[in-house]
Amino acid sequence: MFRRADYLWVVFDRYKPVDVAKIAKDGAAYITFVEQLPYRNNTILRMVTKPDVNPTTRRDGLNWILDFRSLPMRPTRALDVNAQLDRPNPNLFLPVSEAGRTVAVEDPEVGDYLLIVPVIPLSYGVYPERHYTDLDMPVTAQGVVVVPKSDGVRAQASRIGIDIDVDGGMALSKDLADQATALNSEDKTRILNIADWQIGKAEDYVRNKQALQNALGDEPPEARQQARFRLARFEFVNGFYPEVLAVMRTMKAADGEVENTPAFRALRGAANMMMRRYSEASEDFNHFSLANDDDARFWLAAARAKVGNKAAQAETMIQTGAAIRAYPRAVKIPLALIGVESAIAAGDDFGAQGFLDLIRRETPSTNELAAIDYMDGKLNEKLGEQKLALAQYKKAEESSSLMYSVLATRDRMEMEHRLGTLPTADLIEGLEKLRYRWRGDDTELDLLLRLADLYSDEKEYGTALRTLKITTSYFANDPRVDEAAGKMRKIFEALYLEDGADKMTPVAAIGLFDEFRSLIPPGEKGDEMIRKIADRLVAVDLLDQAALVLERQIQFRVTGVDRARIGARLALVYLLNRTPQKAIDVLHDTASVEAGRDLNTQRRRLEARALTDLGKVNEAMLLLGTDTTPETRQLRAEVYWRTQDWPNAARALSELVPEADTGSLSDVNARLVLDWATALTLAGDERTLVRVRQRYTGPMSNTPYKDVFNLITTPRERGAMDAQQVRAQIQQAEQFKSFLVEYKDMIGQKPLSAIN
Repeated sequence: MFRRADYLWVVFDRYKPVDVAKIAKDGAAYITFVEQLPYRNNTILRMVTKPDVNPTTRRDGLNWILDFRSLPMRPTRALDVNAQLDRPNPNLFLPVSEAGRTVAVEDPEVGDYLLIVPVIPLSYGVYPERHYTDLDMPVTAQGVVVVPKSDGVRAQASRIGIDIDVDGGMALSKDLADQATALNSEDKTRILNIADWQIGKAEDYVRNKQALQNALGDEPPEARQQARFRLARFEFVNGFYPEVLAVMRTMKAADGEVENTPAFRALRGAANMMMRRYSEASEDFNHFSLANDDDARFWLAAARAKVGNKAAQAETMIQTGAAIRAYPRAVKIPLALIGVESAIAAGDDFGAQGFLDLIRRETPSTNELAAIDYMDGKLNEKLGEQKLALAQYKKAEESSSLMYSVLATRDRMEMEHRLGTLPTADLIEGLEKLRYRWRGDDTELDLLLRLADLYSDEKEYGTALRTLKITTSYFANDPRVDEAAGKMRKIFEALYLEDGADKMTPVAAIGLFDEFRSLIPPGEKGDEMIRKIADRLVAVDLLDQAALVLERQIQFRVTGVDRARIGARLALVYLLNRTPQKAIDVLHDTASVEAGRDLNTQRRRLEARALTDLGKVNEAMLLLGTDTTPETRQLRAEVYWRTQDWPNAARALSELVPEADTGSLSDVNARLVLDWATALTLAGDERTLVRVRQRYTGPMSNTPYKDVFNLITTPRERGAMDAQQVRAQIQQAEQFKSFLVEYKDMIGQKPLSAIN
């Protein structure tokens, strides 16, 4: 692929008819014209696109896919153009495997011939353009194009590369020298031409640095910024990145505007990048002054890959990867490894292999060989070559590189787990060991997040939450701490909003709830969590724990009517737990003028019951006043019953029993009739008791209480005492169904929160 005049050319070495109308329609947003030239042996397309829109190539099996984007026309991998001057007939040689046969094409616009050599390796092309006496070589995104300027120019592919010859030999000596000068000049203008920053020999670092510092002191004020910049670059090429940033802070203090220059931004971004300050590096390389610089585009993509989606940055890194070839190996290899990771994440095996080849050409050290083995494992895993991937991982595991041994062990175990050969319990055990072998960076963070997921999957929610809590503590300044916090909230909500904790024992559920109560969200969602946990605790009679949960809710979360409502629930818990004074205190503390009539009536009944428990019967009766609701009547009867005021108890119960002509009695109403009869008997009200017997003997005969009813209501001879009747009355008095028992029975069937 290449551009000539206004046309984009795409040439394939086999012929296939193309539906150009469909291409024009589908690509209407960026293609304004497309045609297929009439060649029998090759597929040749010419099209007109928007000036800044060019294609990049990728493959899907044997199919080539062109992606059109707003990008410059250039290859990802620039082919070397070597002048072979020692031959009888000097020529050019471009080393590349799998080059196709030469296609000779006449340009319909200009009328001259083009020699086009397609190549199979993805995104291999010519950059920058070359100009010689006999021919020109324009920039290509894929393949090689030769534009002859004299007769006898040939371009021929072999197994190892492409030979470009001219009859009688090329006139190369002068042209080659001129071109080398031009290319070297271009390199000198690169913002990150790192190889040229060394001063003196690297082993003489201290002496060279002192010379630069002395020279800085001798410079006039107007020249000191440039001298500082020279010192900062020297520190960078020698690997002293903190010193680079220190010098640059001095430069910024001397002149704040220097921060907006591309050279300053690029150097500071590179230093931040090498110190793994990826967010700061991204900010520097994203500066508007570096928008069109290939070096900066590569570094920006690499920095973003480390803090975000690696796959999304792969294409940019592959396109601009040639920029790092001339870097010193200490800079080149870490960047190339990021390129490998990103290409693998994007599924671009050719791109990944290109970066790996770049590393292999640098005579890798032991650690770098381990990195290659590990990356080969990831690449093979991505390609579905599972056996090869496992073999490469194990090879990296056995290396002396601690980092890549840890990474390879992790990925090998994960792969075996996916294949079903490593149980989850063994995977968890293995990952727990690994996180103690390598601490403090993204690797440990990844391990902790993964362990939390595994523990959660295994229903070990407490361990999952504690693992995530460690993560948020250890990595508080990491951008991904929000991910860990989000996982904690999700687990907590699944437990206490979606009823996951119901499968835990009540003690375990409240223990975990209390341990991680800081995760209770504000607002209705958090109140719902508290409601559910309190309901469950009361249901299993863990009243102290339920009271503590509700106390915190009242103290820190609710106001107004909600506070009055929760206060009533807490008062009931206190009454059930036999602490009536606490019930009274909380009712007074949570009083609200905004509470409705029903809620205030309920709160008065609870306070009256608490006063009764404290022996303050008169105060309780005064509080109940003239309220005639069934619940208050029952409580009034209970107060009289508990104080053995049988006449008043009988009178209060008479207001609760149904009429005798209502037919059969429910169990509740039958109990009320029996309680009334008992109170009348104990009050000695024989006259009323006779009427009760006459009216209710029929309805009570169909209930489980008919025998005891008959026994209690049967008249006895004056002066005689029936021991069996007395025992029945005492037993019935003890079984009186009180106001609090009603609540207990209700809670046995419904949650605490159902009371209001």
